[in-house]
Amino acid sequence: MTRSTILWDEIAHSMKQCLVITDLRGCIVDYNASWTQFGMKSGYTEDFDWHGVNLLQIVEARAFADGILAKQALSKLDDLLQGKDSFTPIECPNYTDKGIQWLLLEITPWYSSESRNVSGLIISISDITSLHVIPHKSPFSRLLPLCAECKRIRDEKDEWHSFERYLKKHLHLEFTHDMCPDCIRHLYPQYSSVLDRGLNE
Repeated sequence: MTRSTILWDEIAHSMKQCLVITDLRGCIVDYNASWTQFGMKSGYTEDFDWHGVNLLQIVEARAFADGILAKQALSKLDDLLQGKDSFTPIECPNYTDKGIQWLLLEITPWYSSESRNVSGLIISISDITSLHVIPHKSPFSRLLPLCAECKRIRDEKDEWHSFERYLKKHLHLEFTHDMCPDCIRHLYPQYSSVLDRGLNE
């Protein structure tokens, strides 16, 4: 297959990822079929024409309504429009009537093929829910033997592990340490008045 026979429009519409291209003002120039499906989950009809819709205004409205994802996207907007590809992909939960859907948002500058100047943005949204669901054969799909005293967990090889070590091994999680208010009050009673004052302010 030669380069001239590749039909990028067909490829874009075949992708599972939602793709949207905006101009410098944030108005949608083009989008793929997955974006239409994504819009339908948000209440838009299948025949809704997204061309010309100002996506930037929608994102700003969501940021104003305390949308964390929208705020993070807006924080990098100026860099992106100046051609600085500094946007780190963001994972975020999308709460639907069927449960939590995990999305991955990526934004890159869109360059004009003629002038190589930034013409707008390319936005990709991928459904990564399957990466957040514990597989059927996971060690978490069964009852975990938990020591009633020390709370260590016995694995499939009859070895005992601390809670943190078990989760790190099976879910590849990293931990940071903190202390809850109840433990601070118990271990450091001299600071409990500071905690109580902070809660009352």
